[in-house]
Amino acid sequence: MANPLVISGITKGSSLLIPLQGLKNVSIANAFRNIGSWFQSIGQGSRTFNGFVQAGGTQAYNAVTFSSFVATNTVTINGVVMTGRATPTLAAEFTIGATDAATATNLAAVINGKGTIAVPPSKIWGVVSASASGAVVTITVLQPGAIGNLMTLAISANGNVTGANFAGGVDGTITQLAKGL
Repeated sequence: MANPLVISGITKGSSLLIPLQGLKNVSIANAFRNIGSWFQSIGQGSRTFNGFVQAGGTQAYNAVTFSSFVATNTVTINGVVMTGRATPTLAAEFTIGATDAATATNLAAVINGKGTIAVPPSKIWGVVSASASGAVVTITVLQPGAIGNLMTLAISANGNVTGANFAGGVDGTITQLAKGL
């Protein structure tokens, strides 16, 4: 995965959220046009910006390994309890497979929003991604930086996690930017 560029900050006049709020059935081109106009107004000086740009950094990660995982066992990611079920009925549930490898594949699919019920809860949807290899699910925080090391991972039974907290997240180069009035 390429190292993303992260921009955060405060503007006077409006926030980036304003041009994006309430947009439904808007083309991607129009959404990007709105974002471009917002940044252009900062560049022209009609809006101030005081914030930070982070380039690079390393994403935090953790892993859970299944060992005879059964229905009602749970994996808790950043406080979200994901429950194994024979037949899931909720967004925070995943299918127990015939093998631990199949169960791992099913959990990764639900974390990545590819479950059959709905996208997972917001504390993990768009926050982490997952990949399965055998009975191991590696979960990676999407936002690079040390902040990812604060996320937690636990398993109730029939397996283990690499650590109680995610690890490996390192901040990239952070530069303060200020523009405008």
